[in-house]
Amino acid sequence: MIRTAYIEQQRGLQDNVITLGSMTEKAIGRAVEALRNQDSDLALRVIEGDQAINQLRWEIENDVLTILATQGPMARDLRRITAAMMIATELERMADHAEGIAVLTRRTAEEPLLKPLVDIPRM
Repeated sequence: MIRTAYIEQQRGLQDNVITLGSMTEKAIGRAVEALRNQDSDLALRVIEGDQAINQLRWEIENDVLTILATQGPMARDLRRITAAMMIATELERMADHAEGIAVLTRRTAEEPLLKPLVDIPRM
């Protein structure tokens, strides 16, 4: 017996985690670019975008809890579903760090850099 709804829920969960990863990657890239160029406007966009990342993380966690409560996954599916929640938590934390970089960039945008930022973007 194939549980189509269950498969669709898992696929949607996976898609949301991939989307969250992409959003986080963009936030980090923009935050570092804002820092390197002392771009206060770009930093502000990173800060404003953090709310969407937080919201998607909560949606993923809600989806995980819904799947756990309604579908009773076992073994491999259970590990995959709980891993999705753990990954979402870590991605959101990384996005919070990007937001922190953006906040510091806005605070120091008027100050000259002590030296050109070469190593940070490379990391």
